[in-house]
Amino acid sequence: MVTLPPVAPDVTWFTAFFKSFIEQGDSGKAITEANKTLSSLRDYSRYRIQDSKGEPLVLSMALEGGGRKLRNLYDDLRLSEHGNWRRVHMGALEASLGKKPFYRHLEMPLRMVYQDKKLDLLEEFNLAIFKVLISFLLGEITPSQLKENNDILTERGKEIANKIKPEISLLYPLAEFGRETLLGLLAMIKE
Repeated sequence: MVTLPPVAPDVTWFTAFFKSFIEQGDSGKAITEANKTLSSLRDYSRYRIQDSKGEPLVLSMALEGGGRKLRNLYDDLRLSEHGNWRRVHMGALEASLGKKPFYRHLEMPLRMVYQDKKLDLLEEFNLAIFKVLISFLLGEITPSQLKENNDILTERGKEIANKIKPEISLLYPLAEFGRETLLGLLAMIKE
C-alpha cells in the first residue's frame, strides 16, 4: 500500500481524501484512495503554480537517480539537493501566493519543511507538506469527530474564513457547500 501523498494535492485529491478519511478514519488508506485521482506518477514530485505574472510554472523536486525512479513508488525515493530546488520552490511560492490572505498562516510551517534537510526521502517530505496543509485545514478536529459530526468541517470552513479575511463575502457562502469543498476556500480566495 502506497501512502505517499502528492507534493501539491489539488481540490479533487483532497475531496477523495476527506471522503475516505471520514468513512474509514485511517489517513493511510485515505491517501491511497485519493491517489487514484492522480493522472501521473510525476504528481508525487512536481506541481504546478502560477508565477507572479499569472503564467503556469512547473516546480519539480530533484530525485537521486532522476524521475525514472518514480516508476517504483515502493522504493525509498531520495531527494537530491541538485539545483537548490528547495530555495527555488520557496521563492516561487512566495511570488505566487505571497499576497493571498491565507499564505501568512502557511508560510512559516512550509518554510520549516523546505529548510529541513533531514527530510531526504520523497515520502517524508510530501507527508510533512501534507501535515502542514491538514493541520491548517482541520485544526484540532479528530477522525472520530469527523465521523460523528457532519457539520464540523463546515464550521471549520467558517472559522478559517473568519480568520483569514472576514470582509471577503464569498467565503461565508462557500463554507456552506460542505465538507468535501473545504479546500475550495483556499483555491477560490481572491483579494
